[in-house]
Amino acid sequence: MLAGLKENAFVAVRGPVRSVNSGHPERGAARQAHFLQGGSLPASVALSLCAFRAVTRSKRRTSTSRGAGFGGKGLSGKWGCFETEGDIDAYWKATGLPWLARKGLQLMDWGAGKNTNIREFAQEGDQITMQYSFEGPGLGGLGFTETYTVGSGVQEITRMGGAKIMVEPVWESESVLRVTNMNPAKQTKGWAKTLITGGSDEEAEQMVNEEDAAKGTGEVIDVHRFFIEDDKLVLEADSSPSEGPVVKWLLKKLD
Repeated sequence: MLAGLKENAFVAVRGPVRSVNSGHPERGAARQAHFLQGGSLPASVALSLCAFRAVTRSKRRTSTSRGAGFGGKGLSGKWGCFETEGDIDAYWKATGLPWLARKGLQLMDWGAGKNTNIREFAQEGDQITMQYSFEGPGLGGLGFTETYTVGSGVQEITRMGGAKIMVEPVWESESVLRVTNMNPAKQTKGWAKTLITGGSDEEAEQMVNEEDAAKGTGEVIDVHRFFIEDDKLVLEADSSPSEGPVVKWLLKKLD
């Protein structure tokens, strides 16, 4: 039976850190040290103390105060897909899933019919682990587990078939998790062979080479947004960076 999957599950840009002293913490510290020299502290000690205070204030003003989304635990649970929206085949094609693998998934109703796509989340604040699997005939053995920390920048994770991918997860709001998926510097050799049963090694290798040639290192593949709507977990996948469509997977809680 044909089967396959390549899960292609952002970038928070911060401006340069500026201090409260016209963008020059060392100048502000020097001015404060000048006044402190009249006290009991030596000039060198006063200068060091003021510089530390200036940098600390600067960092405090530029750091984010947003807490973990979904109340820190609301994403946790076992969720099963029951419906999809949009052109799923075009989405997978744009994000690089081989033709044979796409046909295998299509036979399984994209994980929302004969097979159920399962995403089991464990959330502890910004720390998120997701177990990805299928229930039903044909695809039950295909799955992976990924773990990342929201707000900690770009991180490398391993997905199906041992494929590497770079992700940048951030809290877009208190109720939206956004994950930007990007190409790694070097892909795991032979990962496509595990996605295509019945395909030859040459076919799998050619697919990998074509994909690597089409997309450069660090290039955005797609952007995922997870949010809860009317007791449903919605995964909105935007593949427009790869010239593909925006699609959705709708999941309901199973426990």
